[in-house]
Amino acid sequence: MDYDIKKLSDELRLYDHQLYVSYENDNLFKAPKLLEEDMQSFDPNTLYVGNASTLIKVLPVKCPANILVIPDIDIGTNDLNKFNVNLIVLNKNENLMKVFNEVYKIITSQYEFVPLWEAMLKSFVNSKGVQDIIDIGYELLGNPISLGDVNGILVAYKASAELLSELGWDVWVEKGKVPYDSLDYIKFKRNFSMINESDSPIHIKETGKYEAITGKVVIDNNIEGYLTVIGAKKPFKEYDIDLVSLLCSVVSSELQKHKAFYKTNGTMLSFMITDLLDGKIKDDKRLEKMAKLLGLKLRGNLYVLTISLKQKNPELGYVNYLLDFFENTMIGAKSILYDDCIVILISNSKGNPLSDETMNHLIEFMIKNDICGGLSRCFHDLIDMPYFYKQSLKAIELGMQRSSEEVFFTYEDNAIYHLLSSCSKQEDLEMICHPSLSMLIEYDKYNGTNYTHTLHTYLLNKGNLTDSANALHIHRTTMVYRYQKIQSLMEIDLHNMNTMLHLYLSFIILRFINKLDYNTLACLEQINKLFS
Repeated sequence: MDYDIKKLSDELRLYDHQLYVSYENDNLFKAPKLLEEDMQSFDPNTLYVGNASTLIKVLPVKCPANILVIPDIDIGTNDLNKFNVNLIVLNKNENLMKVFNEVYKIITSQYEFVPLWEAMLKSFVNSKGVQDIIDIGYELLGNPISLGDVNGILVAYKASAELLSELGWDVWVEKGKVPYDSLDYIKFKRNFSMINESDSPIHIKETGKYEAITGKVVIDNNIEGYLTVIGAKKPFKEYDIDLVSLLCSVVSSELQKHKAFYKTNGTMLSFMITDLLDGKIKDDKRLEKMAKLLGLKLRGNLYVLTISLKQKNPELGYVNYLLDFFENTMIGAKSILYDDCIVILISNSKGNPLSDETMNHLIEFMIKNDICGGLSRCFHDLIDMPYFYKQSLKAIELGMQRSSEEVFFTYEDNAIYHLLSSCSKQEDLEMICHPSLSMLIEYDKYNGTNYTHTLHTYLLNKGNLTDSANALHIHRTTMVYRYQKIQSLMEIDLHNMNTMLHLYLSFIILRFINKLDYNTLACLEQINKLFS
């Protein structure tokens, strides 16, 4: 069955809706397309599907259009007939991609590619990434497909091994950037203006072995890349241009959904870091070439600072606000939005990754915005970034367990707790503690003494009696008496380094498992110095 706006309204039984017809036409829908806020022209043979918040940015339109609207915000319906638009308005908010998928099945039910298109939408909804969408697009179209950014840098591709060399893509894949003397680039350059000016993909029918269809990927009115399909395996079908157009739209929406490209030196840099964190890049030579192509200049010492955002799927404006701050505060840092966190790659020549002034500025900002961050240890090879990203996440996790009031945590300060956390899965940590320490704590409680505090201070000062006495503001003779008394009560030798290490670790364990009596240990805040 062929569908116009009225027939589609009759068929759309799953959703309660209202139909507003502003003009009559005989145009039949070929396929739906996602409504984007930067659209300026519309195809009368296309049904556009989008949220009401997007519609109000598009209206008024310059030409007739057919739009299905999901009311994610309230819109007045009284004046809708005034616009040159036929509208189907759902009566309640629904998931955009779920509705799009249903409409697509209705309109294209006679097409053989519906199952694959559903798989691509599922990939989009489940955030499997651009490469997964390109893989499904390859099955959908049955021909080699590539996605490159505006600088000719390869973002994703799918082609059989035997065609890579024939198409000249083997060099593109190896070097990461399209050779300027390649047939693809020559064809593309020849049709550059036509592709940029067209609202839909262009069918390039030049003399040569294969035809091509090329469409642009547009984000916020900016062309960010180009998607090209080469008719190398089978001839193009009549509706392939529509499929490429839909594919460009889904890729664009995927990029906007992840927002990984914002505030970086281009889309490809963000994809490189995202793929690296996803474990998709494991060849350090390939990574080195990509970094060089992108002009990524890193100094010797690298760190990962991860900012944990409490809200899931944060708003773009909020993300950009945060990215602006972090990149302006840490000059030269590269940041992306990844898995609802802001991941920042810091590089410097020597010394600490953050000055005291920068650190204080960051902490003040994080407190103000109710976010927290974790800093990894130093590393020197970019290929190791995934491991140190996990370190930064572990610093946040363990730091928050220790103190919910702090907002900035380093893995260096939490490494011992990571060790204990790993051990606790196999052992009862309290059993590892020195048995006489609990006896000393109980003795202090019963007798009103403070030998536990004294012992802690002694360990804190690395067994130096004079420094311990000064820290406790007591005479050295008093410190010596307490020292001897502790040895007598616990029946231990505090000259023994193994004993000191065991006691040192015991204090940390008791704090980790929340068994340390905070009232007994009067100066508990000094425990943090144990890890410095």
